Amino acid sequence: MVAIINEGACSNGITKPKSSNIINNNFQPAFALKHLAKDLRLAGEQGLHSPLFNPLLHSYQDALQQGFGEEDCIAIYKYLDKSEK
Repeated sequence: MVAIINEGACSNGITKPKSSNIINNNFQPAFALKHLAKDLRLAGEQGLHSPLFNPLLHSYQDALQQGFGEEDCIAIYKYLDKSEK
């Protein structure tokens, strides 16, 4: 799936360098998930609203509450994978 994302229109400056970390289950923090959750909360407080903003914010807040906060922001992948099961 990561290869498909990186070769398509969804590819970006986050997915390409983080792909090997996702594949190797390496979630050592470069930018901790807790910081991205905070930034998303602040963006919402400043009026950022889009169709996907609330689901994104809630996913990161839930991941934070479930203990993923100290891991890299890509640990959202682990949270979503765990939530699917």
